Amino acid sequence: MSEAPVKVSVYYESLCPDSQLFVFNQLAPTFEIFGPEELVVDLKPFGKANVIIHGNIILNLGLCIL
Repeated sequence: MSEAPVKVSVYYESLCPDSQLFVFNQLAPTFEIFGPEELVVDLKPFGKANVIIHGNIILNLGLCIL
């Protein structure tokens, strides 16, 4: 009997550089190792970020400079 996959919900600010780094550097490599048979990822983008002058992003938690 095979075991059910681990289900992970990731809530992230889609325009935040730290969230993007997490997805690319940690989540994606982990998913590549385990695959959809062992790891089910539910991505939940959230937030009210707005792009402003010169590519700066206003997040709920503050300002991100790109």
